Amino acid sequence: MTDPRLSALFTPCLLVDEDRMMRNIDRLSKRAVTLGVALRPHLKTTKSVAAARYVLKDGHGPATVSTLAEADAFAQAGINDILYGVGISPNKLDRVIALHRAGCRLTVLLDCAAQAEAVAAASKASGIAIPAMIEIDGDGHRSGLTAHDPALTQVGRILHDGGAELVGVLCHAGESYGAVGHAAQVLSRRTGTASCGRCGHDFAGCGAAVSSCQRRFNTNGACRAKP
Repeated sequence: MTDPRLSALFTPCLLVDEDRMMRNIDRLSKRAVTLGVALRPHLKTTKSVAAARYVLKDGHGPATVSTLAEADAFAQAGINDILYGVGISPNKLDRVIALHRAGCRLTVLLDCAAQAEAVAAASKASGIAIPAMIEIDGDGHRSGLTAHDPALTQVGRILHDGGAELVGVLCHAGESYGAVGHAAQVLSRRTGTASCGRCGHDFAGCGAAVSSCQRRFNTNGACRAKP
């Protein structure tokens, strides 16, 4: 029989099984501890502040979002360390600056010189060193630079010398979603890790300090990992 409480809900809406969610969060947290990584969970699925409180260690971050509207909503709820995991467009940088001035450290993602120049210019104009990560194409060729692309160090220099904060690189292992079985998942993770590792050597030659490498991967559920 249908739960009568459901008839009062306006649709579309999201229903979350809290017990199952908590089991998944516990499993994910233990897995991260085993791997020695910190989680930066993606909040786009539930779009729920209450759910975010469960998965964020201290309730304030780090976290990942897919839209600036999500960033706004979660920042207003006190989550103040957010990665905007979509390539930044220059017309959105005013909103990025506004979030920083409101107390949220919002990191942007980019993969070309034009984006880097826009972020550097906005950093100088605002007096805020916008933290930025360069996206690395580890497999799916959807976006990002390959680890051997000469443009990688060019983009890094533009950020570093232009007044922005070059935080590091991010690799989205998109093909991991189709990796079935332990061996396939291990291979997918190694591919992304190797790509990020090569980037560190490239940045060492351009005078830019890279503080982190982040990988988005799938381990029976998507998550953000920060070694």
